[in-house]
Amino acid sequence: MGEFAHLILRMMGKTIPIRHDQARDRPENSEVMKLVSENGKARRLLGWAPHTSIGDGLRQTIAFVDGNPEHYREATYRL
Repeated sequence: MGEFAHLILRMMGKTIPIRHDQARDRPENSEVMKLVSENGKARRLLGWAPHTSIGDGLRQTIAFVDGNPEHYREATYRL
């Protein structure tokens, strides 16, 4: 998540510190060792494939949020 957050901040041209709370880390003995998003099953069963890259999707999302500030309360998302 940290890498993803840093990517978004770079794309926005922002330098905001990201805090890491160890209490929210995956427990050492967690039964889930790695989370992976893989869309192969949707492709096989539904014939679906993504048409937007992660970079393009983030750019579109950033532009939408920037263009619609009345829908987002920035203070709500800051600790």
